[in-house]
Amino acid sequence: MQVQGNPALIRLLMDEIRRQGAIPFARYMDLALHHPQHGYYAQARPLIGREGDFLTAPSFHPAFGRTIWRQVREMLHILGFSPRRGLPARPARILEIGAGGGHLARDLLLAARSDGYGPGHLEYVIVDESRPLQERQRDLITAAWPEAPVRWVPRVEQAGPVHVVLMNELMSAFPVHRLVRRPAGQVAPAASSPADTVLPAGRQAAAGATGGPAASSGGNGGANGSSPFGPGAGSDQAPGRWGPERSGDHRQPFEWRELYVTVQGGRFVQVEGPVSEPRAVAILREEGIEPQPGQIVDVNVGAGDMLRAIAGVLARRAFVITIDYGGPAEVVYNPQRPRGTVRGYYRQRLLDDPFARPGEQDITADLDFTYLQRLGRRLGLRDLGLLPQGAFLLNLGIEEKEALPLARRAWQGDLEADQALQRVYALYAPEGLGESFWVLVQARGFRWRAPRLQGVRVPWPEPKPLAELLALARDQQ
Repeated sequence: MQVQGNPALIRLLMDEIRRQGAIPFARYMDLALHHPQHGYYAQARPLIGREGDFLTAPSFHPAFGRTIWRQVREMLHILGFSPRRGLPARPARILEIGAGGGHLARDLLLAARSDGYGPGHLEYVIVDESRPLQERQRDLITAAWPEAPVRWVPRVEQAGPVHVVLMNELMSAFPVHRLVRRPAGQVAPAASSPADTVLPAGRQAAAGATGGPAASSGGNGGANGSSPFGPGAGSDQAPGRWGPERSGDHRQPFEWRELYVTVQGGRFVQVEGPVSEPRAVAILREEGIEPQPGQIVDVNVGAGDMLRAIAGVLARRAFVITIDYGGPAEVVYNPQRPRGTVRGYYRQRLLDDPFARPGEQDITADLDFTYLQRLGRRLGLRDLGLLPQGAFLLNLGIEEKEALPLARRAWQGDLEADQALQRVYALYAPEGLGESFWVLVQARGFRWRAPRLQGVRVPWPEPKPLAELLALARDQQ
């Protein structure tokens, strides 16, 4: 059976497996997404938006970027930046990591310009590894504001000192280690065959996942009868070798296993092997996560590495905003999600098979925000709030400033405004993106008194049903 996808990437993956044996799923995901020539993000075709594979919140409607700017503007004011105070010695620096199609950067910069933040007051720095995406970002921003104070740097370490960091749907694209916790000595069941399903609207759909792990005795067998999991895997010296542990009142011995990728029958399949990354298990242990036997949990170690890099470029006082799907650890690793959270996207369709089109499909997994909170505190970052995206946007006035004016025009028969209202409402409504995405705000340099930010107020307002919003718009005519 021939595997669909990027032929060059497929050959690269199969050659590596042939040489080294089965590879951790994290390695497969890294190559499939981020290989500089053949990975998903290296494609020249559009990836984001209605003509691509998925929609992001900034690509839904410019209201998202304008609303995020209101929070950034408040942060800059707290840090002492304001166009009313004249040109500062150094401009306020905003860093966006992984700017996607450039919609957030464009809309936020235009909103900043309307508030008087021009060149000299503001500098917008973008880090994005994909050259095709960089070109689209540059074209989109330049078309809207030719003199926009924006520049690109190849690495986070070259961006500092930074006053505000923005990440939207970034960390959920980092490779994950897929772990399974089994009774010691138990043989894993065979994997089921995944199938794709229709995706109604963007990447906000509920998480699907790959099938269960294949038998741990599978794999290509390695070379010359060596371990199917590469040199040294499973030996006493191999990293990630964890002995049985005991859990619960029954003192049942358990051991951690990791899902690897190998080739069987000409296609990629998952098999179990020893843990390749000890930090993945350490994250779960520190959070007290004890999955059910056979439950797959997807652990994003790279998110912590990124937060460490960010902490190294922050100014003395600074803010970090992380927006992504996922949530607290108890949500991400919930036993009701026994197959994990890994899924793919291709041509506006949700795929529960990460091997359907290597190099041509997006692959993602939910982000554990609890890990970012714990690590952030160790790095000197203070928690200011963790809340659903809908609550964050409602706190910042998206309903009154963006949705309600559109509702007034829609009530008067403006079809274009009615369509825009549907998109804006989806940004914050629970049935849209409002509860699928979460927002974490962290700060450095406020040791004694944490700033009270509008976006993280508690309690937050409840969204009005769309019919009620239209009725309110009618009454205001």
